[in-house]
Amino acid sequence: MPIPNEAHIRSLLEGLAHDLRGSFGASASLSQMLKESYVDKLDERALTWLDMISTEYAISKRKLLAISSLACLYDYQVQTSPCSLSEIVSNALIESKCVLTSEASDNIQLIDDIQCATHNLSTILTSNELITQYINELFLNSAIHAIPAQPALNNANNTSVILKSEFRYLDNENSHLLVYADNGHLLTTNDIKYIQTPFNTLKSSRTKAQSVGLGLSKLARIAELLSATLIFDIGTNQYTGLQVSLEIPKV
Repeated sequence: MPIPNEAHIRSLLEGLAHDLRGSFGASASLSQMLKESYVDKLDERALTWLDMISTEYAISKRKLLAISSLACLYDYQVQTSPCSLSEIVSNALIESKCVLTSEASDNIQLIDDIQCATHNLSTILTSNELITQYINELFLNSAIHAIPAQPALNNANNTSVILKSEFRYLDNENSHLLVYADNGHLLTTNDIKYIQTPFNTLKSSRTKAQSVGLGLSKLARIAELLSATLIFDIGTNQYTGLQVSLEIPKV
């Protein structure tokens, strides 16, 4: 059996994600119509079942959008240009806060603040688009798995979360080294192996299954496109969560 090329893989993933979103969306719309039209005739159990359909659709939609995002990295032409790391990190912080605020539920605010200490960020020659996606994924992954710090005032069911991270750049003789670390969940060696498998994710007490487990797979694909070396490890010092190192050959 012939191995499909990247164009076929991209087409398959995009088509699958698109068609399934349509089917799942129709089911969710129907369940919502039933609930609104017959709310006075349905018992509590039936209403719970209809709510479950809507909840599962929301989860499935996030997974399918993640698959679409990953699909865009196949049959991809890498273009090299000057890449300002400081500008990308600054924009990624803003974008992460906006995304997380839009996904916050009535009872849970996903993140209260995202802080990033930067060291020696420079302008390097590589793919600006891929590095932007790479850094955005790092911040989103960290924020989703951030640890609650303390109960918020006047709300015992809510918690305050401040994500702290650092981003370092090292200019090696033949490569650019980007090192990122956060203060998220304390990880073990087994955790590091587990989370690199697609759709595996460490459950977070903050998120109600916001994560779909494709973020690190996307990082690995970006590293492959850049002919880079990607290493996941356990952080040290005050950043004891996930540490991710990307070493990109100089062009």
